[in-house]
Parts: sequence; C-alpha cells; structure tokens
Amino acid sequence: MEDYFSRYKFMGDYRLRKAFSHHFKKEKDYTLVPVPISEKRLQERGFNQVLGFIDHLHFAPLLEKEEGLSQHTLSRNKRLQNKNTFTLKAKVKLPKKVLLVDDVYTTGRTLQHAIAILKEAGVQDVKSFSLCR
Repeated sequence: MEDYFSRYKFMGDYRLRKAFSHHFKKEKDYTLVPVPISEKRLQERGFNQVLGFIDHLHFAPLLEKEEGLSQHTLSRNKRLQNKNTFTLKAKVKLPKKVLLVDDVYTTGRTLQHAIAILKEAGVQDVKSFSLCR
C-alpha cells in the first residue's frame, strides 16, 4: 500500500484510482462526503485522491480544507496536536447522515476534525470509511 500511495498520490499516477474504486460504494440513507484537500495541495497534485476513488458515485462535497501542514510529513504526536483546518462550505444543505470517505487512516485525527465540523453544523449521524489503515 505504501508503494501504491506513493505512485498514486505523490507521483500523480491518476490511473491507479480505479484499482480500489470498487471498495467505495453508496451506503443506504447516507450521503458520501469526501475528505477534501487544500487548494494548494490540489494545485500541486492536480487531483484529490479521495475524489478519484468515488468519482463514479453521487457525493456531496460539504467540507473545505484550509492550508496546513502536510499530514504525511508529521510524526504521530504532531498529527494529534494539529489544529482543525476543515470548514463547512457556505450555503450547503446538510444531510442527516454522512459517510465520510478518506484514503488513509493513520491516527484518526483527520476524521476526528472533519466529524467535529459536521456534527457542530447539525449532522446527526457520521460514519467513516478509509481505504486502509
């Protein structure tokens, strides 16, 4: 998986998004919400790796990510101390149930931050799915 993500995310081999896309599917009664990347990261990479996994499904991009430190460069302790850089997009209709989708679960901090924003905004039930841990 380390080699896969190195090629997919960091070397930009976008064709690899299809390798695991069948693991991502619609969950009944839940709205798929991808974990976003910052605008700077999008410019550098050229794509959001999570959107690549779910581009064949209906999803709602409810969150935005401010620029922050790149998670993959941080130690576990630094990740856990990292501030929440997610915000809710303006003028979005919030569903009651969300399935938050991410690529890699390391410390869980990214998901915890995203879940906190969604819950504060009024989402009643949030589940998460990550391709690997």
